[in-house]
Amino acid sequence: MFSLPSKFLRPTAWLCALVSAWAGLPLQADMYRWVDEHGRTVYSQSPPPSGNAVKLKPPPPPPPDEVKAAEERERSAVDRAFKAQEDRTRAAQDKAKQDAAAEQRAKNCAAARQNLETLQNLGARPLRMPNGQSRYLSEQEKTAKIHEAEQQIARYCQ
Repeated sequence: MFSLPSKFLRPTAWLCALVSAWAGLPLQADMYRWVDEHGRTVYSQSPPPSGNAVKLKPPPPPPPDEVKAAEERERSAVDRAFKAQEDRTRAAQDKAKQDAAAEQRAKNCAAARQNLETLQNLGARPLRMPNGQSRYLSEQEKTAKIHEAEQQIARYCQ
């Protein structure tokens, strides 16, 4: 169990006593209104030296149901703001995903076009395979690979 040394307890007790005493004080100070020597209306928490001022009464607090309604409106506004921010964040993430997908499609399209050109211009040379080995393709294999490259172009190059 954690305990504070006694030298810390005394200032803490004094602080609690001060806060408790302060909490009991009225929250609104007196307000005064008067007209100064230049004809301007002045509002202040202290009366003028002449003492010629009107002491203002604070307006009554709003009814509890109005306070609750205002709090609910504020909560609702905060909720809408958070929802709007979430929507903007989600939209930005979706756009980033779409941009990445479009970039990948463009890369795939370029690769498919390059593959098709390589296959069409292959002639009697060996073809380098994805595993790094080279081999000659039969006409049937070459036709199948050209067809596959054309399908990839149709899929990625829209």
